[in-house]
Amino acid sequence: MNEPTLLEPREVANDTTSITTYFPLPGLGLLPINAFVIKSREPVLVDTGLAAMAKPFQELLYRIIDPKDLKWIWITHADPDHLGNLKDILQKAPNARVVTSYMGMGKMGLLGIPLDRVYLLNPGQSLNVGDRGFYLLIMAQSYQGFKHGISLNIENASRFFQGVILLKADAFVS
Repeated sequence: MNEPTLLEPREVANDTTSITTYFPLPGLGLLPINAFVIKSREPVLVDTGLAAMAKPFQELLYRIIDPKDLKWIWITHADPDHLGNLKDILQKAPNARVVTSYMGMGKMGLLGIPLDRVYLLNPGQSLNVGDRGFYLLIMAQSYQGFKHGISLNIENASRFFQGVILLKADAFVS
C-alpha cells in the first residue's frame, strides 16, 4: 500500500459508524486515521479525516448522514489528519458547531475556521447532545505526547475516544 486507502464504513457500536483511512508511513507501516459518526438526537462527527481523501471521505460520510443533520463536530486534536475536511464539512453542515479545547480553538483560528462556529469546552465540562452527555477530558499527555489532545467520554455508552482510537469496555477499535 503506497497511497492512502479509505475503507468502507463499518458499524462499531449500535449508534456509531467508523470511517477509516490507512495512511502508509514508509519503513514504519500504516497509520489508521479514524472518524466516527455518532447517531444521537444531536448527531456528532468525531474528527474529519485527511484532506488528501476529501472527495471519497465526504462521499462516504454523506452516505451515513445528511450534512444538514450534523449538530456537532468533535475534534480530538487539531492535526491535519483530524481536521483535514473541516472547512468543507462546515460549509455543507450549516447547523454544526465544532467542539474543541482552548488550544484547538487557537489552532483552528490560525487556519481560518470561523470562530463563531466553535464551541469551547474546558476540562471537566460536558456537552449535552440531546440524549446523553459527552464529557471533555484534557489528557496530561495525548497519544503523540502533545498537550492539545482532548478525549471524549460518552455517558452510559462504555466508549472513550482518544486521538485516532475508540476504546470500548469490551474491545479495542483502531
